Amino acid sequence: MHKWSSNHPNILADVPIEHCQLDELEFEWQGCSIKALGLTLDAKKDCFIIKAPKNVITPMITKRIILSKIAELYDPLGFVSPIVVQAKLIMQKLWLEKINWDDTPSQGLIEEWLKFANNLSNMQPIHFNRNIHIPSHTDTVQLIGFADASSTTGYGCCIYLRTVDHQGKVTLSLLCSKSRINPCAKPLSIPRLELNANLLLAHLMTKVYNTLIIKIKITGVYLFSDSKVALAWIETDVTKLQPYISNRVRIIKQITHRWQWLYVQSQENPADFLSRGLSPQEISCCSMWWNGPTFLQSREYNFEPQPISLPDHLPELKSGLHSADKMKANVAKQLMGSLPRQRVTASRAFHIVGVDFAGPVQVKNSRIRRAIVSKGYPALRDLLLEEHCPPRSSVTMEVPFAAQRTN
Repeated sequence: MHKWSSNHPNILADVPIEHCQLDELEFEWQGCSIKALGLTLDAKKDCFIIKAPKNVITPMITKRIILSKIAELYDPLGFVSPIVVQAKLIMQKLWLEKINWDDTPSQGLIEEWLKFANNLSNMQPIHFNRNIHIPSHTDTVQLIGFADASSTTGYGCCIYLRTVDHQGKVTLSLLCSKSRINPCAKPLSIPRLELNANLLLAHLMTKVYNTLIIKIKITGVYLFSDSKVALAWIETDVTKLQPYISNRVRIIKQITHRWQWLYVQSQENPADFLSRGLSPQEISCCSMWWNGPTFLQSREYNFEPQPISLPDHLPELKSGLHSADKMKANVAKQLMGSLPRQRVTASRAFHIVGVDFAGPVQVKNSRIRRAIVSKGYPALRDLLLEEHCPPRSSVTMEVPFAAQRTN
């Protein structure tokens, strides 16, 4: 670090001008901006700016040019993920064509790219605050996560910070999001994609929670999904599920056992924008994406689990396992009658036990003995028997008391 910048000039009063990122004239200019960790930051308004890449539309369209323009749309926190997910889908189709870097894609893919590039070039710069202010008199600070999946595009998750002050004012702020494209080699069913979205949300929420809990007292964490099947899987014993489902449910339970999973309707799920995408013109004015659903903006909202109608036949269950009782072994039945009391005596099973340490030697010597006797060498037989036959040794040991049946 070698340059300093601030949204207030008095902070930089004692900093030499050569160590400042912006001089006094540049700071007074309304359009001043600097680069911070790859993001554009308005130093005066203290807000991030996301702009469309320059010269998105080029006279020549190749695989290399398309991928380079997509890479210029840098968004590490996922604030414009509904736009990036469309670019990811174009990237996936581009790789499926298996063309060289400087080759021209197919006509259908070129038309799709030109439509996306035209919308992106007309996008107005998006501004959002760098800092989320949490007053000291705030009563409630909660993390709210949403997950969703689409069979045609992909799946994703987004996280919001919800605060309620002592006057009852509720504020929701988008913290981050993450998206994935559906695999094309092995297509997955919609319930499996929804479960993968829940797993992605569990990992992202764990990272966000561990980061914020250092300085912020979080009073609750709530995870929402609009898939009843995925929520039913999370509440099911992992031993009853197929391996693909049970492996993911096990991870979700391990990292979210302290938090609560809830159901949300699809029209109130902001993660739906991640799975289906938004145009660059729509995202700037999409209130649900930036501020969350309306039901969370009410102070009286209760995060109690609502009764939902789960499917009667849950998919991906192991065949033949509908109850935990079938996993228990049957108790063996006695096949003979009990012995008379006078024939059963409680005593030690073995009073003295002898352990033969020279057994292997005796077995070896017995072979030698048979070989010598069969050859008819009496003198040699006596000599070898004295050398190879050490005296038998034994040891005694006490064994625990046991009940013994006697005749």
